[in-house]
Amino acid sequence: MKKQVLYLLAVITVAAMVFVTSCQKEESFEGSNTPAKGSLQADITGDCLPKTVNGIYAAGTALVPATNTITVQINVTQTGTYVVTTDTVNGYFFRATGTFTTLGPATVTLRGNGTPFAQGTNNFVVSFDGTICDIQVTVLAAGAGAAVYTMTCGSATVNGTYTSGTALTATNTITIPITVTTAGTYTLTGSINGMTFSNSGALTVGTTSITLNGTGTPSMSGTFNLLVGSCTIPITVVAGAGVAVYTMNCAGATVNGTYTAGTALTAANTITIPITLTTPGTYTITTAPAVNGMIFSNSGTLPAGTTTITLNGTGTPTAGGTFNFTAGSCTIPVTVGGAAAAVYTLNCGGATVNGTYTAGTALTAANTITIPITLTTPGTYSISVGPINGMTFANSGTLTAGTTSITLNGTGTPTASGTFNFTVGSCTIPVTCTGGGGAVYTINCGSAVINGFYELNSDMNPCNTVNIDVNVTTIGTYVITTTQAGITFARSGSFAATGVTNITLQATGRPTSSGVKTFSFPAPSSCSFNVTVDAESPPYGWNFTITNLTPSAAYRGQDDISQLAPAGPGVAFGFDGSNSIGSDRLQFALGDINGTIAAGETYSTTVTFPAANAALFQYDTDCGTIPYEAGPTITLTSMTFTVTSHNVATQTIIGTFSGTAKNSAGQTITITGGTFTGVY
Repeated sequence: MKKQVLYLLAVITVAAMVFVTSCQKEESFEGSNTPAKGSLQADITGDCLPKTVNGIYAAGTALVPATNTITVQINVTQTGTYVVTTDTVNGYFFRATGTFTTLGPATVTLRGNGTPFAQGTNNFVVSFDGTICDIQVTVLAAGAGAAVYTMTCGSATVNGTYTSGTALTATNTITIPITVTTAGTYTLTGSINGMTFSNSGALTVGTTSITLNGTGTPSMSGTFNLLVGSCTIPITVVAGAGVAVYTMNCAGATVNGTYTAGTALTAANTITIPITLTTPGTYTITTAPAVNGMIFSNSGTLPAGTTTITLNGTGTPTAGGTFNFTAGSCTIPVTVGGAAAAVYTLNCGGATVNGTYTAGTALTAANTITIPITLTTPGTYSISVGPINGMTFANSGTLTAGTTSITLNGTGTPTASGTFNFTVGSCTIPVTCTGGGGAVYTINCGSAVINGFYELNSDMNPCNTVNIDVNVTTIGTYVITTTQAGITFARSGSFAATGVTNITLQATGRPTSSGVKTFSFPAPSSCSFNVTVDAESPPYGWNFTITNLTPSAAYRGQDDISQLAPAGPGVAFGFDGSNSIGSDRLQFALGDINGTIAAGETYSTTVTFPAANAALFQYDTDCGTIPYEAGPTITLTSMTFTVTSHNVATQTIIGTFSGTAKNSAGQTITITGGTFTGVY
């Protein structure tokens, strides 16, 4: 692939230091790591197609990779691994990696990373395989609240066709012109006749429009008024082929059965609605989502002459009172009687654990806990404790006068032997499990999915795994292991159920040779899977060890691009490196207040520039979507960099680093023995 370097810049301001990078190195792929080829799709103006922006962006608020994303389309002309990136604008960027397995159009979602500095509209350049397109992202002011806007309801446009019984698609939208007087966020949603229209995002001051995306399936034909914001928007649904056409007589609806809080509904709990049938056909009616723990629904065919529809109730009412259920065009009230909770005292000393408990053996009806009680006031009760060691004990119902004990029924399968305490009210009840026998199983090597990057003399890390199916015929404990060329894949534990299950084998060790390696399992499995180990790709510009993950492993890679540039009262050195396939990425920046990066100087992520020599750190792993970071605003992190050499003639800076970093999910890594060599 042609080498492309968009740019890499380390910027240090009075308030903070920000490492801005975007580069795509020339990849060296071997074996299964062939790079994909293709082109980004764009319109005549150069904007990406599509150019979908998801999430809310506010100055000073860190992006959440799971929700702050952009979506683009690529026409794939050669399958293989891909890296799609943007430049870094206003302190944040977007990136996606993966594998294309088919040719033709493919939709790719890039996850956002970083923190926007200032509000405004940012233009990003998306890059893949020598092609680019543009996409715009709007950033709100720090602390921006809800937007203030006026909706022009009379000009709302309902897009797409609507047919009863046919699920909505991406073409089913509603566009509403608006005038925004105060910038901020918005959320709009409305539901009617099985359809929901919604959207959320950020708005800037001016005249624009909001597009609400439709989901769901219209249950009936006709015209329905959707209430959303200050607008009432009519939506016409035509009758689908074979769908019944009828009018519901809501006033004649009858609620059948008795409803009591805490008591599950039975076949007697129904709602009967008179109808006038115009066209026989199929129908589906549901009051979902649940209201007070109950749903009424039914579906089927209405033949000529049908005069009523009966909806069957399911669920358990959670509270007493009157609750409204929407069924088609009807709103039907259902009254639930309250049930008082029982008042009782547990006799913990008399608790009895019944049945035998063996690791790997599912509990039966004999596995119960009986607790004597002193009942003061009859009424309902509900007790559930667990799961602990794979077991749960629970029961509920009504305690009548004269009740002297409560029996909790056990479910689940113990996963290990030992004694485990279950807390029931004021009682702590020990349950002892004995060891189980070995499981009987076969491994399906054809299902193996190889994860991670394998390179000669590179440590295996938590990303190096194999997902594989195991057909269990007898539950129990197991140890699965296979070794080849210095790599061991292993997993142990207990199978709690028979049938096919998927497990993850973790790799440890370090490959001793490159090429295709075959990992085998003995009879009765008698199968094998292959792993391709790439040759080494020296020279290596960085390496470090993460000690607190399993397994502990050393990571290494190349210096893709480094830069030394003026920054405020001093200088900044930026480093951007990755492994040979670009799946792992190391980035850091050093800010020097003296105007030169010199041997013996140290830089810390716990301080800010220009008060002291400062640093920022970020590391992306192959198997993680959230980068590990260290900086002055990231609590409980501390990374120290020490420069050991700066050769101005060769423009080379060498140093060491170590410390702690964490991601936005709160997961922390401990780094030791880090070294780097950057040529700027």
